[in-house]
Amino acid sequence: MIDHFCYSCKYSSGVETLNNYSIKPFYFFLIISFLGFCGCDKKLLIKDDSHPHYSIGFSQCTSGDLWRQIMNREMAREASLFPEITLTIKDGQQNNQKQIADIQQLIEQRVDLLIVSPNEAAPITPVVEQAHRSGIPVVLIDRKISSAAYTAYIGGDNVAIGREAGNHIQRLLKGKGKILEIWGLKGSSPAVERHKGFAEIIESSLGIKIIDGGDGQWLSEVSEQLAEQAFAKHSDIDLVYAHNDVMAFGAKKVAQRKGIEKQIRFIGIDALPTEDGGIQMVLDGVLDATLLYPTGGEVAIQTAMKILKNEPFDREITLETVLVDTTNARVLKLQTDQILNQQDKIEAQQEILDQQLLKYETQQERFIITLVGFGVVLIVVFFIVRAYWLIKKINIELAEKNEAINQQKEELSLQRDQLVEMHQKVKEVNDLKIQFFTNISHEFRTPLTLILGTLDQLKQSNKGNGGSHKKMRLMQRNAERLLRLINQLMDFRKLDEGKMLLKACKHDIVSFIEDICQAFDVMAELKQIALTFNYQNEKIDVWFEDEKIDKVIFNLLSNAFKFTPEGGCIAVTVRCTMNTDIETQTQEFVEIAVRDNGIGIPKDKLQKIFEPFYEVEHEGRNRYRGTGIGLALSKGLVELHHGEISVENCEDGGSCFIVQLPLGNSHLSAAEMTEDEIINLFHPQVSGPQTIVASENPNKLNAVSKTNATTEKDAPLLLVIDDNPDIIEFIKSCFEGVYRIAEAADGKAGYAQAISHMPDLIISDVMMPEMDGIEFCEKIKGDLRTSHIPVILLTAKSSEENVMEGFETGADYYITKPFSEKLLQVRVRNLLQSRAKLKEYFSQNLEFYSDDKSIQSIDKKFIDRVIETIDNNLHNSELNVDSLGKELGLTRVHLYRKIKNLTGHTPSEFIRLVKLKKATEIMRNTELSVAEIAFKVGFETPSYFTKCFREHYKQTPSEYISQKM
Repeated sequence: MIDHFCYSCKYSSGVETLNNYSIKPFYFFLIISFLGFCGCDKKLLIKDDSHPHYSIGFSQCTSGDLWRQIMNREMAREASLFPEITLTIKDGQQNNQKQIADIQQLIEQRVDLLIVSPNEAAPITPVVEQAHRSGIPVVLIDRKISSAAYTAYIGGDNVAIGREAGNHIQRLLKGKGKILEIWGLKGSSPAVERHKGFAEIIESSLGIKIIDGGDGQWLSEVSEQLAEQAFAKHSDIDLVYAHNDVMAFGAKKVAQRKGIEKQIRFIGIDALPTEDGGIQMVLDGVLDATLLYPTGGEVAIQTAMKILKNEPFDREITLETVLVDTTNARVLKLQTDQILNQQDKIEAQQEILDQQLLKYETQQERFIITLVGFGVVLIVVFFIVRAYWLIKKINIELAEKNEAINQQKEELSLQRDQLVEMHQKVKEVNDLKIQFFTNISHEFRTPLTLILGTLDQLKQSNKGNGGSHKKMRLMQRNAERLLRLINQLMDFRKLDEGKMLLKACKHDIVSFIEDICQAFDVMAELKQIALTFNYQNEKIDVWFEDEKIDKVIFNLLSNAFKFTPEGGCIAVTVRCTMNTDIETQTQEFVEIAVRDNGIGIPKDKLQKIFEPFYEVEHEGRNRYRGTGIGLALSKGLVELHHGEISVENCEDGGSCFIVQLPLGNSHLSAAEMTEDEIINLFHPQVSGPQTIVASENPNKLNAVSKTNATTEKDAPLLLVIDDNPDIIEFIKSCFEGVYRIAEAADGKAGYAQAISHMPDLIISDVMMPEMDGIEFCEKIKGDLRTSHIPVILLTAKSSEENVMEGFETGADYYITKPFSEKLLQVRVRNLLQSRAKLKEYFSQNLEFYSDDKSIQSIDKKFIDRVIETIDNNLHNSELNVDSLGKELGLTRVHLYRKIKNLTGHTPSEFIRLVKLKKATEIMRNTELSVAEIAFKVGFETPSYFTKCFREHYKQTPSEYISQKM
């Protein structure tokens, strides 16, 4: 039936999706039925429970002893007789703070009545008073507090119990003896009152002395410790009086261990009827007597119900006591056992009754659910039949609508595909356009290298010709303009592909913009334009990459000069401002405004001015046409800095471009920041050897230039590799009369030249046929024979990825085209000087395990390997160049060149130097003779060893040894 009901609901749900109006009555009925069923409390289904419900909280000071455990059970048993009671018991664990927290929690839970058995009177009093003030009735049991702020008290008369104990002890001791009194908890009212009543009686007997045994904390373990100490101090104790049975039992165990239990009598208080309670202890002879102290658990619940029901009750309820000794213990035990058995039977019957009630409730609930389910099924069947006819009608209407919708979807899908195809074609055309300009830009860099480099040489060689200088400056200016356009295209390509990275550091934006403005002073003077620079603060620190912001400001100023007529004015303003955007209104920006009074921009063109390749057409002003990427590039560079760029027309004519850059660096990621200042390289004049060398046949590649035989042997040899003969000729002209030059047209031929000639330095292009510069550099640096040769790579590729690729192959320097002649000369000179210093280091210092960072790791590893090989063959007097080369895997020729290039010594000289160095170590650390040392380091005769030693160290081995002594 339930499955059928669920299926009907699902089916009806499907009907509702087709016609909301037709199925609403059905769902209305289901909701009402469900809410009505959920609203039926199961108690109301069974019986009319007109009794109110009460919540009683009981804060027990501790449940660690048997007496209080029985109190807890009695309360729970009595509470079970009242169905309207919910009893919550909290265990204070004999800790004042824990009990205070428990009572506070019960107050916050708003219990209807609070029962408290205080751990100690004074500490618990404030929180009990708080409960009483808040209107919660408070019943104290067993112990009182330090005030009268309670509703009722239930407990034995502890003073009377103490007196009864005193009277019984007087009879036992006959007015003479020593009594050890073990207290319960000295801060609790039962302990204080039991001592008080006991002391009143005993003090009247002058022959009886009370020994204070200390605070037993109601626990047997603590009582044992106190009894141990007391028995050790007092050997004449006649009787132990403990404030409860368990402490008396603890003292009895100590006496049994000491063998004095027969001479001491033991009296306790509680007289619990359990198997290990006080009555049983008297029957077993463990205690001589105990006094009944009722727990009062049942009375506490009964009194609580009278208070809650506003029935009369006694505020002070005193529980009666009785002395239990061997005369009445058996009778009391039988009576209590019968009572406990009756209570167990009552609890069992109550449990059976609860089970029967639960079964009755379950059966009645099932019956009602069955009735409700049957009614729902009938209604569902009715609506299913009705829905069937509605669905049939609606399906016909839906089929017609679906057909119309499908037709519309097909039309929209076709239009979307057409738009996607058109967008893809536009993107492909745009990518091809940018790729074309990028490729052309790369190709332009090589001729520009030749043009700018040749112009530099011509300007230096024609210092006195003013007319020629003017023309050369014109050529240089236009060549540099062409280079800027090329760089713009390549930067725009990187921005478009998302490959341009930001490396910002902190600069003073005011001085930075001022320097750029000063670069336009000459142009302003020529066009008679008033260029002004205004700033709010003398210094504003901004995080930006100077190269990129330089391009932005340069573009904006170039546009301003382009569109401002002669006699006009251009104003550049730098100030701090707050962004007016709601989302970033709390962020402070620096604002750079470039304002002119030129021809302005039509209003309908303002939104398109920053689009790539977009140019504003001015009627009759074709001279203003440009590439259309300058402003698009500027926008991309500003946004790369998380800034904004905008344009607006001025009221008095002209336009104003505004750049906003955020202050601080919170908007930048760690990868976008660097603490290194960007260095503007200035390359000093190159001064080098004045040996004149020219090319024997400048048009023939793969040959060494030879002109001056007297200097050819000494001048460093450069290997230049490029597939463009003009580039080779230009590089040769840069080093004419300074170095020897070897040439190669591609990487394959260059590698062969490097193996055969062992040049001092290699300058190689990257993009070449046969073998490109990257592969060539990898082979050179990976070959042990040539790994020491410095390599400079020349390329038209200027992106960071290309530069990193070059350095990863082991290149020593990476220069992008077009490059400065001075830059190339300085880099070559510095690398050769570093190589010369390295050679000097290796030739003069055989302590090769140095931390000198200028020594390349691959060269140091090679020298370390050579020294290690010599050390391993130190005793071998026949070690020579051939055997050393065989060990290292090099031919005699290549080993000679490698060691000669690195150390300045021949291999034979280097072997001898290593042996001599080893000999000095042996002399310092041993007492061997000169002859023994000579043979040990591989010299054939001591005389030859002495000769070599004197030549190198300028003293004989004997003199060196005596100097050491």
